[in-house]
Amino acid sequence: MRIDKKFFLIILGSALEYYDFVLYGLLATHISKTFFPSSNSRLQLIQAFSVFALGYLVRPLAGTILGIIADRYSQVKVFAYSILLMGISTLFIGILPSYSQIGIAAPLLLVFARIIQGVSFASEIPGAVTILSEYKAKKSVPSSIGHLMSSTNFGFIMASVLIYLVHLCCTDEQVLNWGWRIPFIMGGFLAFVSYYIRRDLSLLADSQKHSRRSLKEFFSEILTSHFSSILKGIAITSIIASGTMLFIYLPHLLEEYYILNSQDIRLFFFIGLVIFIVFCIVFGKVLKNSHLKMFFIGTTLTFPIMVYFLIFQINLIGGKSSLFLLFAFYEMYMAALFTSGLSLLSQLFPLHIRNTCISFCYNFSFSAFSFMPAIVTYFTTKTQKAENISILFFVLSIALVSSFFSKNSPFYNIKYKS
Repeated sequence: MRIDKKFFLIILGSALEYYDFVLYGLLATHISKTFFPSSNSRLQLIQAFSVFALGYLVRPLAGTILGIIADRYSQVKVFAYSILLMGISTLFIGILPSYSQIGIAAPLLLVFARIIQGVSFASEIPGAVTILSEYKAKKSVPSSIGHLMSSTNFGFIMASVLIYLVHLCCTDEQVLNWGWRIPFIMGGFLAFVSYYIRRDLSLLADSQKHSRRSLKEFFSEILTSHFSSILKGIAITSIIASGTMLFIYLPHLLEEYYILNSQDIRLFFFIGLVIFIVFCIVFGKVLKNSHLKMFFIGTTLTFPIMVYFLIFQINLIGGKSSLFLLFAFYEMYMAALFTSGLSLLSQLFPLHIRNTCISFCYNFSFSAFSFMPAIVTYFTTKTQKAENISILFFVLSIALVSSFFSKNSPFYNIKYKS
């Protein structure tokens, strides 16, 4: 019963933290006009998205530092305080004065708040995966991670729905003047509530015996005994991160290269999010009795093929049916990659360094592939065929899968079948 309570607190907090983090991207247009002075709206948007990228760029360092603190002192305390940081920074953005009110201080304070959001978010998924892998039986880890990842997309949907309601209840001018702040203010208060609830995790003491070795010995073990595992962890999370960032960019890509209704694209993007929630849970259940490693390898190898044909079929079919196929199958694959990939990642490192290593791998990959939209834009401009982005995934997939069959690979002699 106590484990069930712990599990509920973990996924609830993850949903709310993800809600807070994605608000910036969803409201970037309004933020750009509020905090950045320019007569050029495109330049304003570029400036706003540059600040958005900062939330990803600080993650490898921030996640590693918080992971070290968690491994050496307390998993649950770091996990609880991370959402408190997110709440403070999100609420701060919601009440921050505009450029017209305080001048250059406005964008500078916005940058600071976004960095704090990045620091907080850097420890969320790695911390949750670490705690779940510690407290759940090994065969239950995929199911737990499936529910965890479903909760993150539920946070995305919560943010999308609230923004839609704000636009429904306010005029465009009201939304630009003050309406866009409502989701941030609500998100900040929800994060405080989540922190208060998540504090109950601290009542359930860490079963792990935390290391009291020096930092030099701590890093020495990671770099000498687990360096190859770090590389494999980055390989796993790279395919997950690149697929995630492309999905976020897909609506723009479709609008750029195909004659499609913008409202239809947004509708099926939303449907894709719902499908991800459902199939994370489905794959989590299935993988309890399946060979985890082979499932992940199969998914990784077929992912580029899926990307190619699903984008290519838009030219052949067009309309709503092609959009449904694209977003539905894409998110089914992403659910499979997240559930199986993070389950593998949780088994790759011993418990006393697990949070640090998972944090570094996960955040390094998402930081690196935060540039995926720019890479895709360049690649599609050169080839003039949107479906050719599958070549990028093909290269990543081959590199990843080859690591599974190397005799030096930490995966080589490990059995993941429950």
